[in-house]
Amino acid sequence: MSLLSFNFGPDEVTIVSDGINVAGMTPHHFGSKAIPIPHLGIVVAGIGVTRLVADWAALVAFHSIADNLDDLAAVAEAWLPGRDRYVNPHPGDCFYGGHTVIYHFGPDVDGRYVCDEFDRGTGFRRIRRDPGFWCRPMPEDGLVEAPATLVEWIALAQDLKIEHATTEPPILIGGRLSLVTMSKIEGGYSWIQVIPSLHKFSDADEMQAGMRARAIEAEMLRRATGP
Repeated sequence: MSLLSFNFGPDEVTIVSDGINVAGMTPHHFGSKAIPIPHLGIVVAGIGVTRLVADWAALVAFHSIADNLDDLAAVAEAWLPGRDRYVNPHPGDCFYGGHTVIYHFGPDVDGRYVCDEFDRGTGFRRIRRDPGFWCRPMPEDGLVEAPATLVEWIALAQDLKIEHATTEPPILIGGRLSLVTMSKIEGGYSWIQVIPSLHKFSDADEMQAGMRARAIEAEMLRRATGP
């Protein structure tokens, strides 16, 4: 798990996430945790098992026949548990093992923004969250008011990075922060905006160098040992 935080109400959604995926406390690769789906006018977000989140986002983006959140929830409740058993054999690996939570943000039948949560701990059954501010991981002192400015969102992420580097188990936050917002514009349309590099953490380059070195080492080992 790394960082995914959001605040939403009937007319606006803000999602802030970091850009690192980890195995234990080792940076494994960069990746997005909030993915806009333009043809549905929604955002799919998730933390936990990278492969499961990525497979689900790809299915929604390219292969789903659902055209609203209710239909999509029915597909999610049927598809995610079975896929989870397939991709989840290695505890602690960011590609496979771990606790996964997936979120759908978008308009309901009345045009109000809502958030549907699908948590592995509850069998991926849909839970429609109450509007408000939420953060994974949680601040040690509990949730406070939602950040009101970009500076405050960045400060929250920096504080969480420091706090959770020494918790048990520790949680690594890093890479770059990205921000996705949803809002209403004239005509009743839903407007999705993305800031891809809201903030770069000070150790991002160091993390990237380590990931490159491990990738080269793994490729050399693969070539030495054969297919």
